[in-house]
Amino acid sequence: MLIAGTIENIEKIDETIKAHLKNWDFSRVNKVTIAILRMSVYCLMFTKDVDPSIVIDEAIDIAKNYGPDDSYKFVNAILDNIKKTV
Repeated sequence: MLIAGTIENIEKIDETIKAHLKNWDFSRVNKVTIAILRMSVYCLMFTKDVDPSIVIDEAIDIAKNYGPDDSYKFVNAILDNIKKTV
């Protein structure tokens, strides 16, 4: 469901991410970080059964383990801003 939903809504998800990038070009963001953001934004926008704080905490943990150095800070900032608008 998570992956299928993310793929089905990828354009809207990417638009949302791009709208919250400041001083960053979407194409330059690390691919692992983009994957984490996409799935997390899908959860924030389209699922209501998981608290947004949990979505963000899990995304930060995944970024710490699998993303490049300090990407978890970037993920946190983007998702926190998106959470305020959805």
